[in-house]
Parts: sequence; structure tokens; C-alpha cells
Amino acid sequence: EKGIPGYIKARKTMYIVAVSIGLAIVAAFFVTGLILCKTRNNLLTVMAILMVLPTAKFAVDLIMCIACRPVSDELYERIEAADDKFLHKYECLFTSREKATYVTALVITPHAVCAYTTDAKADAGRFKADLEKYIKEARLSVTVSLYNDENQFIKKVKLMSESRDTKLTKEESDRMQWIWESARCMCM
Repeated sequence: EKGIPGYIKARKTMYIVAVSIGLAIVAAFFVTGLILCKTRNNLLTVMAILMVLPTAKFAVDLIMCIACRPVSDELYERIEAADDKFLHKYECLFTSREKATYVTALVITPHAVCAYTTDAKADAGRFKADLEKYIKEARLSVTVSLYNDENQFIKKVKLMSESRDTKLTKEESDRMQWIWESARCMCM
């Protein structure tokens, strides 16, 4: 499930299997057509060509996932220790029209989304604008921040947690879940 540690590893495995099966089917159709018809101009070649499309889609998804690193156990423990009030999500690859951004960890509060990425080249402004716009389409308003420094991110999470001295209401918990459901639609 999206947002759970181990998601990226499971996705990579699934994409590798899908690409392998797709390539095997393409090769089987093509070779069978060559053997039976002694020419590549046959219906099985057309079927092989059509099978390339879904295989290529899985291959593109696999290529996008290759650069994504799973959340480390140490970071997971640090985030869980820093906050016990808000919603935590991990290993999310957010895609937009212009750029994909891999977010290692995400902390969602009723009015903010605080994200951490290990990608030093991530465009924080673009990510913030895209995610805020996407969540706004669900009629929610949040402030989004993206950190690429782990210690700053942990400090921010602790600060948000410590500034909240009361228990979350049912409405606030539902709002955090709704923010996640909206943001999740942007995730691969």
C-alpha cells in the first residue's frame, strides 16, 4: 500500500516481474510467428508489437522507481520517536506534468504537509506548488514544505508535535486522512 515502508521495494519487484513476463510474451509471439509463417509479416508479429505497449509502460515505471531508495530503519525510528500525533507516510513518488519527486517521508497535520527527500536536486518550489494545487482541488487548504536535510526535517516534525498540546479531534484526524487520500492520487 502506498505510504507504507517497503512499498518501493515491492513495486520494483512487481515491475521487474511484469517487464520480464511482457518481454517473454513479446518474444514468444514473434518467434512463433517466424517459425510458423517463415516471415515476420503475420498476425503474431502484430500481437507482439501490441504487447510492447503495456510492457513499455511497466518498464518506464521501473526506471522511475530505480532511483528511489527505501526509507531506512533509522530514519523511520527517528520520525516515529519525534511525533506520535500526526499521520506519517513513507516512500512516495509524487508525479506531476513537469517532474517527479521522490519523498522518503511525509508527516501530515490538519493544516500542513511536511516532506523529506533524499534527492538534493528536488525542486521544493515546484513540489510545493503542485501538491498544494492538487490538494486544493479536493477543497482543502494546506501548507506544504519539502526538506532535503534530515535533521531540519526531524526538528520541524518535533516542533509541530510539541506545539500541539491537545489531542486531535475526530474532524482533524479525518482531515489528515482526507489530505493523504488527495495527495496519494499524485503518487505512483
